[in-house]
Amino acid sequence: MKKWALVFLVGSLVLACGLFGEIPEEKIAVVPDEPAGFSVDIRVDRGNGSSYSPGEFVSIFFSVTQDAYVVVYDVSPDGKVTILFPNQYDPDNFVLANQEIRIPRVGYKLMIENALGKEYLQIVACDNQFVAYEDWSQQFTHQVYPPVSGDAMSYFAEFKEKIAVIPDGPQPKWASKIIFFYVQ
Repeated sequence: MKKWALVFLVGSLVLACGLFGEIPEEKIAVVPDEPAGFSVDIRVDRGNGSSYSPGEFVSIFFSVTQDAYVVVYDVSPDGKVTILFPNQYDPDNFVLANQEIRIPRVGYKLMIENALGKEYLQIVACDNQFVAYEDWSQQFTHQVYPPVSGDAMSYFAEFKEKIAVIPDGPQPKWASKIIFFYVQ
C-alpha cells in the first residue's frame, strides 16, 4: 500500500505541474509507465473541452480496461479539489473491466457550481485499494463528496515534500487520465 501512495503522490504532482504553472519548470517528476493493456477513459456528456453554465447538470462516464479500484477527482476553477467517485451514494469504488460507469447514478445529480473557468476531472485506477479509502468512506456519512482541499495549489505543493524512494518490488498496476471542461 505504501508503494501505491508514492505512485499517487507522483501522479498528483504531475497533475499539479500540468494545472498550475507556478511549480518551477526545472523540477522533474518520475512517473512509472502504465502497465501494458491497462488504461482508463473518462468523458463528460457534452464532450471533453465543452462548456457548461452554473446550475446545469453534468454526467461523467468512465471505464477501465482491467478490474480496478477507481477514484475520480474534480479540480474546480476556484481551486477546490473534491472526490466525485466514490461518494456517499456510490461508496464501492471497485469497477469491472470494460464496463462504462455513469456518474451520477440513482439518487443524486452533479450540478455545475458558480466558479467560472476551466474545470478538470482526473480518473485514477489501481489494482490495489487506495490507502486513503477508509478516510474517504468515513466522510461519506457527513457529506456526499469528500473534499480533499480548498486550495489546489497548496494541496499539490505538499506532494513535493512527501516524495520518497521505495525499494524495488512488485509495483501496483495503475492508470490515469485528465480531462477538462469550461464553466462559463
